[in-house]
Amino acid sequence: MVDRLTDSGLPCVLRGHEMPDFLPGTEVLARGLRWEVVGSDSLGPQKLYRLRGLEGAIRGKEIDLLQPFEDIEPRIHALQPERAAPLMNWLVYHQAFLLEQAFGSDALTAVQPGRLRLEPYQLVPVLRALQTSRARLLLADGVGLGKTIQAGLVLTELIARRIAHRILTVAPAGPLLEQWQMEMTERFGLRQA
Repeated sequence: MVDRLTDSGLPCVLRGHEMPDFLPGTEVLARGLRWEVVGSDSLGPQKLYRLRGLEGAIRGKEIDLLQPFEDIEPRIHALQPERAAPLMNWLVYHQAFLLEQAFGSDALTAVQPGRLRLEPYQLVPVLRALQTSRARLLLADGVGLGKTIQAGLVLTELIARRIAHRILTVAPAGPLLEQWQMEMTERFGLRQA
C-alpha cells in the first residue's frame, strides 16, 4: 500500500505494486514535470507511454517513457466545490467520457453516416491519422473523390478524441475557400474561429 498526497494535501492510496494503466488525456507527473498521456503500448511486463508536456519549455513537446523504469504518477486534483467550473464544461467532458466508453479506443467516434455517404477508401486517412502520435497527412486524390470529406472526417475524429484543439486549414481565396467553409460547417458542424 503506497500513500501519497494530492495537490490539496489529502491522502491518496494505491494498493499493491501494480502499474496503473493511464488513459489518453490523463494528467501525470514524470521527471518532476506535468504531462498529458497521448497514448500507450504494452511491451510485455513494461508499458511504453507517449507523454505531451503541459508547462514551460516542454509545452507541446512529446517524449516516450518506459514504465516501471521511469516513475509516472497520476496528478490527482482534490474536489473544490467552492471553485466549481461552469456546468457546460462538465457536460462536454462527461459526454466525451461516455463516448470513449461506448465505442472503445479503435472505433471511430465522429463518423455519423446520416450526414454523408461514405466510401471505404475515405476512411483510410482517418485510420492512419489515429495510428500516429502526430497526424500529418497530405490528401492528394483525383477531382471529385472526396478530399474534403476525408479531411473533415480526420478533423472531427481528432477533435472528438481531444487530440487536436486548434486546426489550421489552408485553401486559396475564392470559391474553393467558400466551399471548404460551407462543407465543414454543414457536413461536420465545424465553424471557423
